[in-house]
Amino acid sequence: ERARRRRAGSPMKLLLVPPCLLLLAGPRDEVTLVWSPAEESVLVRTFDAEASNRLAAITYHIGDQDFEEENLPEYRMEFQEHVVVRDELAAAGDGRPRVLVRRFEELTQETSTTFGEDEQTSSASSPLVERSVRFTWNEEDERYEVEAADDGELEDEVAALLEEDMDLRLVLPPGEVEVDDEWELDARLYLAFMWPS
Repeated sequence: ERARRRRAGSPMKLLLVPPCLLLLAGPRDEVTLVWSPAEESVLVRTFDAEASNRLAAITYHIGDQDFEEENLPEYRMEFQEHVVVRDELAAAGDGRPRVLVRRFEELTQETSTTFGEDEQTSSASSPLVERSVRFTWNEEDERYEVEAADDGELEDEVAALLEEDMDLRLVLPPGEVEVDDEWELDARLYLAFMWPS
């Protein structure tokens, strides 16, 4: 599914842009969106997500016929996620962190599932809690290298799953824009909302 377009200078854009993304406006035809925190800044980020799903329909196909189940069982799944990280910006340039150290303060997930009269709950945490990792921008490969920033080891499989961007920089346009310009938003922005870092 294609990501929605956003217009430069629209109110919705201000709601999406976190404090370290600045909207600079001068004359009517000049709009600049920049990522510009100071080096050595320390940011504590708290992220909470909730989702609720229910069973709306059951359909199945036999031969040339489609059938829809009339008596649906009650099914509901509720999901809650809580993330707190502490970011230290060691170096920055060209609109991105060059070196960033992230400490995972809190990482929890709660899930509740109801199917008919049966209800189950589960909770999960992460081995990254109270761990620190370092993101270093590799200019040649145009990607972040991830390594442990504490005395522990960081498995390659875990490092491959970590994303540096919790600033929603995917909202930003690829270049200069004017009022009423439009640009495509990267569909990966959805993941930044649901599973940050």
